[in-house]
Amino acid sequence: MSVLVDYMHTGLYGPACPPAVRARVDAMMAAAPPAGAAAALRGRGRRPDYRPLLAALDIPALVVAGTADPWSDAAVTAEIAASLRRPELLVIDGSGHLPNLEAEAQFNEALLAFLRSHAPAQA
Repeated sequence: MSVLVDYMHTGLYGPACPPAVRARVDAMMAAAPPAGAAAALRGRGRRPDYRPLLAALDIPALVVAGTADPWSDAAVTAEIAASLRRPELLVIDGSGHLPNLEAEAQFNEALLAFLRSHAPAQA
């Protein structure tokens, strides 16, 4: 698993990622069974193109990305947002691939605001 953990360091974390987040995610990855990790990677490689399904959704969708994510960069994020009918985009400066963990307070604040703005009216 150490080879996978080392590879994930090439893009998983942004420069401002808290050390405790890195330690927690690294430990989780290192503890994964190798066969399970291999199966997950194979599944990721075989996943279908979900953009047509995204285009069919007529619901608000929060798209969150980090500016320091080399895998889901600005072009990928723009493509996802363009595939949705009602996207709301949040880009977190300096965050890598895990903005919900790396910038937890900012992410949670945005998610709560999004949920509140789209909550059904109370009777």
